[in-house]
Amino acid sequence: MATTGAHTPSNAGVQSVTTQNGAWRITTRKLPILKAEPIDALSHEIGIPIPEMIFGDNYATVEHVPSGWSLSFH
Repeated sequence: MATTGAHTPSNAGVQSVTTQNGAWRITTRKLPILKAEPIDALSHEIGIPIPEMIFGDNYATVEHVPSGWSLSFH
């Protein structure tokens, strides 16, 4: 997802790491495998089976600081 402003998930402060290299800021979060309940809820919501081992709360965001443009992987 490309955006014109920084996108931060609602719980972005939890175990996230931000580094900056010149004009670029990179923010990542690495958490354990999701429990069964969120996986089952997502499977029910989208109507297809979900793999049993997913890291659904992880993300990476690359932001170009001067322009505010960012690309996020959730």
